Amino acid sequence: MALRDLRPAGEWSPLGRGWAGWARGSHSPFPSCLSGSKTRKIPYPTKNPFTWLFLLVSCPNYTYEVGSWIGFAIMTQCLPVALFSLVGFIQMTIWAKGKHRSYLKEFRDYPPLRMPIVPFLL
Repeated sequence: MALRDLRPAGEWSPLGRGWAGWARGSHSPFPSCLSGSKTRKIPYPTKNPFTWLFLLVSCPNYTYEVGSWIGFAIMTQCLPVALFSLVGFIQMTIWAKGKHRSYLKEFRDYPPLRMPIVPFLL
């Protein structure tokens, strides 16, 4: 009997969870980039569900990118990928904080509950 046979029915394997996270994250940044770039107005969500993260964060494209790398790290269960995800998260957090600061300076009525990259946290 293989170890995977001992898992309860309906439980996702790390490969399945990782693939789901990667797929969600890798297909999400494009619409959020379009709605927030090349405009000099406050980015707000549209009817596109991938832009709804604009309700909570200033840079949802970075949030989706980090989610994609975390999903890939879970899927591959590879330490170098996990370390790359961590370094990428740190770098994107720096970029997101800078962009968030510029939004706060440029727009006086910028939504106060938005965070730079991680909803309700960072």
